[in-house]
Amino acid sequence: MANSLKTRILNKFRLLNQLPFVEKWLVSRSLNNDAFARKFIGSNYLYRTDTVRRCARRGINYELHINDYLDHGIYFGFRDSEDFNRDSLMKLVRVGDVVFDIGANMGDTALHIAQILDNKGTVYAFEPSPGVFKRLKKNVDLNSFTNLKLYNVAMGDTEGELSFIGTKEDHTGGAFVSKEIKSDTQVKVLTLDGFVQQNGIAHIDLIKIDTEGFEFFIVKGGEKTLRKLKPKIFMEVSDSLLQRAGSSAKQLIAFMESLQYRCYHAETGETVTPDFDFFQMHFDVVCKAV
Repeated sequence: MANSLKTRILNKFRLLNQLPFVEKWLVSRSLNNDAFARKFIGSNYLYRTDTVRRCARRGINYELHINDYLDHGIYFGFRDSEDFNRDSLMKLVRVGDVVFDIGANMGDTALHIAQILDNKGTVYAFEPSPGVFKRLKKNVDLNSFTNLKLYNVAMGDTEGELSFIGTKEDHTGGAFVSKEIKSDTQVKVLTLDGFVQQNGIAHIDLIKIDTEGFEFFIVKGGEKTLRKLKPKIFMEVSDSLLQRAGSSAKQLIAFMESLQYRCYHAETGETVTPDFDFFQMHFDVVCKAV
């Protein structure tokens, strides 16, 4: 009860950071990794829906809805924290690469990859949410990259339509496509194999997949592409989310092994096999053809 009261009191003080001069100071300090100043930054849920800020971070221009968890973290410069650190993914990108970003959200990852490619490769970014896709397109339009191609679709193991399950406005990154849960919002679904064939893509260097548990169905729908083109795969593994979608972490890794891929923990480098202890684990893997 004491902690709850303490939090409520702190949140009252944190509302003050919405005053323009206070917010400006907090942003400046947080971008310089000031841990003390960060204690006074209000959580994203304290901001009203569609609280928008325009800013530049690491050479990329954004329009950020800071009531949303991801946008809030970018705005206040939480790049060094676990949820916002992309180093293990970005070190896989080389100038000239062809990269697929499946589950692109508002574009942060795709924009950073485009920046690394220096307009000498291509990023194909896929985001199924109609609302979030608009934000993705807006952020791309605010920059001058010419190597980004955007698609308002989901990826899966069969073409058609599936239910899109939204979340609260304070964490749109938690939304997901589902075969199991029905909703009034339906989104178009393509397969990786179908997309590659229809667009005549002969080379892919890297595929990033972060789809809140739908990863198994995406790689299943890209079996021919993975066997033939052998791109590196960087994807999220969460057994609880995969089971919600109708698969499992064990099934996902076993399928990757059947395609002659070996998977590694993105942070530790540890080999991840179907016998790995996935209980209550949530991490990224890098999968490479062998």
